[in-house]
Amino acid sequence: MGNYSNINAANGTITILSTIATSCATSTIAFNFTTKGQCALCGSLFRVSPNPASDAIKVEELDANSRMAKASSTITAIELIDNTGNIVFANKFTNKSQPSLISIPVANLKKDIYTIRIFNGEVWDVQKIIIQR
Repeated sequence: MGNYSNINAANGTITILSTIATSCATSTIAFNFTTKGQCALCGSLFRVSPNPASDAIKVEELDANSRMAKASSTITAIELIDNTGNIVFANKFTNKSQPSLISIPVANLKKDIYTIRIFNGEVWDVQKIIIQR
């Protein structure tokens, strides 16, 4: 029977150590998984705030190591999708380096739960955002 311990997530890598004990010997095996984008243990590469929002939402790209906002962003596309699947906001960025904080106006959107999709040229990140009044 395996015993799993020491589950660590850092720098986009998840390490799980498994210790297997038998009557003959004990072995420890390390499993390493490299992730891109959002994972349950590593968190998102982007911060969307405030949530809930009423006037505007702010999108920041986070450094994978420090989890702090980057000085500049590599975001290439942002989409805001309503609960029926309609894209209600879309913006593509052509510069390689964007400002660290991107603001999206939401005052004209109805009160609801929306999906925001953010692309940095490598991975799509998907989060839920609540618009309230």
